[in-house]
Amino acid sequence: INHKFNLNLTAFMSYSRGYKSGGYNGAIITSQEEAQRNDYGAETLDAIELGARIHWDEDNAYLYLAAFNYDYQDQQVFMNQAAISPNAPPIQLLDNVGESNLYGAEAELKWQLTSQFNIQLGIGYLPEANLEQFVNAKGETIRDNRLPFTSKWNVNGFIDYVLPVNEGEVIFQLNFDHQSDFYFDQNQNPYASQDDYTLFNARIAYEMDDWSVAAWGKNITNEEYSNLKFDLVGLLGMLQDFKGESRQLGVDISYSF
Repeated sequence: INHKFNLNLTAFMSYSRGYKSGGYNGAIITSQEEAQRNDYGAETLDAIELGARIHWDEDNAYLYLAAFNYDYQDQQVFMNQAAISPNAPPIQLLDNVGESNLYGAEAELKWQLTSQFNIQLGIGYLPEANLEQFVNAKGETIRDNRLPFTSKWNVNGFIDYVLPVNEGEVIFQLNFDHQSDFYFDQNQNPYASQDDYTLFNARIAYEMDDWSVAAWGKNITNEEYSNLKFDLVGLLGMLQDFKGESRQLGVDISYSF
C-alpha cells in the first residue's frame, strides 16, 4: 500500500511472504549418522515494513524512514556442530533453528547541498534478532540467543565534492561504515565475537574529457577487524581468525573510448 499525501511526502506499508527450499550440506561423509545430519529443511519468512519518503529543497534532499519485522519459521542458519569423530574439529553446517524474529528501523538521507557538494548518511538499528531455540554441541537447549553477524547498530556515510579546475574537475570522496559488536556463531561465544569497528575509504581524482587519474585508500586508518572466527580452543587450543583487509593505497589511470 502506497499513499502520496502531497508532493513531498509518501508513506507505504508492505507485507510479503518468502520461501527458501531445503538442501544438503555437501561434504566427505564418513558415516550414516553424518549423512542424515547434513540435510536441512525449507524456511519461510513473513516480512512487514512501514515507512515514509520525504523530499524537500526542490527535491535535492531525500529522507527514507522504515520500520520492519521479519518473522522466520524453520530459519536456515550456519551452526557450529560437534564432529562425529572425537578427535575431529567442530564443523559448521547450515541447519534449521525453528523460529526467529527480527525487528528494527533504518533511515537514509541523501542531500545535494549544492551543485558541487553531495552527502549521504544511513543508520540502521536492530535491537532484536534472536533465535527461538537450538541444541548446542553439548546437547543443551539454548533459547533466545542472538543470530550470528547481526550488529545492533550500523552507520554509514558518504561525502562527494567536485571542484572545477581548468577544463576538468577534481573530485574528493570520503565514505565510512561503522558496525557495532556482534557474534560469529549462535553460541554467543566471546572468542568468536567482533568488537565494534569503523572503516574509512577515500579517493581524490582529476577527470578531464575521457581521462581520469585517481589516488585512493581503503581502510585508511588501518582498523583491525575480522571477517570470520572459529573457536577451536577446546580442541586445538587455538582460535581460527580470518582477518579483514588492512590499509590499501593505490593509484588508477583510466581512459574511456
